[in-house]
Amino acid sequence: PKIMKNLFRLLMLLCVSIFTLSCGDGDATSPQDPANNILSTPDGDFQITGAILEDYGDWDGENYNLDFSFITEGITYNSSNDTASGAGVAAYFEMVSPSAGYLADGDYNYSDEFDSGAFTYTDSSDFRDVVDAANYEYYEFHNPTSTVTIGRNGSSYTFSYSSGSYSIQYSGVPVFVDRTSRSMSSKKGVLNR
Repeated sequence: PKIMKNLFRLLMLLCVSIFTLSCGDGDATSPQDPANNILSTPDGDFQITGAILEDYGDWDGENYNLDFSFITEGITYNSSNDTASGAGVAAYFEMVSPSAGYLADGDYNYSDEFDSGAFTYTDSSDFRDVVDAANYEYYEFHNPTSTVTIGRNGSSYTFSYSSGSYSIQYSGVPVFVDRTSRSMSSKKGVLNR
């Protein structure tokens, strides 16, 4: 009887596990599907294989500096030693949020002013052809000036940018890197020196 009871429990657990696994939404168009995270250029569409959100803390006494970077196939980021390597297409946005530690929901507009306020991103932002990520060797080929739209739900973000043949559509949880202990004058990020 005890063996039968344990066998019955095991069988029920197996059935529940199979049912749970088979009831996933399976929707390939879900915004959380990495296949829908795309960086587009005139040379084609590149699947975003990684996103990094770096928090640099205070920007101007009222706002906060967070950098959002996107990497595609060929570039890898190792969070355990905070290094990038490889070559490929990437994008980097230096953003100014009114909220400490995260990007607030809303539209962020381009600003070429050093003391840009909340809901802006700076002219340091660009799309890049990365030749050697480990040594910060890259060529800028697009300077964004169109609106970036940020949506946030906890640690999950949506990021939308579009300007002609250049665009980024991203939805997911980026790797978060806290750089608030560094001063802005010694700013060094994953893809930026």
